[in-house]
Amino acid sequence: MIVLVAPYTGYNKSGDVHLGASKKIRFVISVLSKLSNDIILINSAHNALEKNALVKRKIVIDGVSLTEILPPTIQRRAVGKLLNLVNINEVVEQLETEEQTGKAPELFWFYNAYAFEMLFANKVSKKYKAPLILEFEDWHFSRNRGGSLKPWIDYLFWRISIGKFEKVYAINANVRNIVRPLCSNVSLLPGVVPKSLAIIAQNNAPFAKSGKALKIGYFGGLSKEKGADIVLALPDMLSSNFVLHVTGSGSLSTLFTEQSHKTPDKLVYHGLVDDKELMEIIADCDIILNPHTPIAEFKDGLFPFKVIESIASGRMLISTELSFTGFEELAKGTLFVDHSVTAFAKAITEARSWFEKNKTDIEESSSKAIAMFGEESIVGYLKQLIETKTGHIA
Repeated sequence: MIVLVAPYTGYNKSGDVHLGASKKIRFVISVLSKLSNDIILINSAHNALEKNALVKRKIVIDGVSLTEILPPTIQRRAVGKLLNLVNINEVVEQLETEEQTGKAPELFWFYNAYAFEMLFANKVSKKYKAPLILEFEDWHFSRNRGGSLKPWIDYLFWRISIGKFEKVYAINANVRNIVRPLCSNVSLLPGVVPKSLAIIAQNNAPFAKSGKALKIGYFGGLSKEKGADIVLALPDMLSSNFVLHVTGSGSLSTLFTEQSHKTPDKLVYHGLVDDKELMEIIADCDIILNPHTPIAEFKDGLFPFKVIESIASGRMLISTELSFTGFEELAKGTLFVDHSVTAFAKAITEARSWFEKNKTDIEESSSKAIAMFGEESIVGYLKQLIETKTGHIA
C-alpha cells in the first residue's frame, strides 16, 4: 500500500486555479501506480465549501483506481483546514483500518511542504517503518501573500517535520540548498516526464511540415503571473504564418475566448483539456512558450514544471530567464528572451532559422530531460528504496 498526501483539486471545468499542481499530482499517481495496485490518496484540498464528515471512497484518476480519503469540510475553507490540523488523528486512523485488511504502508509521498502534509508526516513517522518522500514544489515565501499567516504556519510545520523524510525532491537548486542542511538526501525534480512525451519526442519532429503555418503552444494558467497576457497580445503581432494553440484556465480565460473569436486563424483556445488531449496538441506543435514572470521575482523559490515537459517533448522552447542550476545541460536548446510581447513576437518570427541552427542542442536536451526526470528513473529508485526499508519487493 502506498499513501499519497496531497491537495488534489482534479479537473475543474469551472476554472481550476491549481491546474499545474493537479497535473503534477496526476503524474505522481501514475508513477506510484507502477509500484503498487493499492494507492490511498489523502486529499487535503478541502474542495467542498460545505459541511461534510470524513469521506472514504473509491475513485479513478487517469485510469488508476485508488482509495480517496477526504478530511471533514465546512463552509469556510481557511477555518476548515485549521480544523483538519486539530483533528488530524481521525485521518491517520483510517490507515489503521486499512491495515486490518492485511495492507501495510510501504511508502508515503507528500506533495509540497504544507502544514497538513507535514503534520501527517510527523504522525505516521512514529507509527510506520515505511520511507517518507517529500516533493517540495514551492518555497513558502516565494510569493508575496501580504499579511497572510499561512506561509509561516506551513514553514513552522515543515521545519518541525523535515527530519522525518528519507528523501526530498526539490523543485530547483535554491530550494535544494535550503533543505540540504536539514536532510542530506535531496535531489532536484523540476518536473516529471511521462512516457507519452518521450514518444512525442521520438515520433513527432517539429518544423517538419513545410509550407504550413507554424503551430505555437501555450499550456498553463491564464494569469498575468504566468505571462498569459503576453500570449494574449501575440495574435495582433504575428502574421498568418503562425497559429497559437492555448489550453488552461484562469483570470484571463474570458479574454482568450474573445480573442479566439476575433482572430480564429491565429489563436485556437482549447480551454481545459485532459492529459491525453494535451499530449495530442503538444505533438502537433513546433514551438512552446513559457512567458512566466521571471523567477527571480519569486526569490528563486519555484520552477515552472511545464518547462521540463517542453524540453523533453523536443519542441523549440521560447522562455523568459530561468535558473537551471544543477541541470544546466537542459538549457542549451532553449531560446531565452525578455519578458515582453515584442521579444516573444520577434523570437517566434525568427524561430525556424533559430531551430535549424540549434536542432542538435534541442534534441540532446530532450534526451537528457527524459533520462534525468523520466517516470522510469523515479520508479527504479523508489522500488529499491521500498525493498531496502521494508523488505518488500515492489
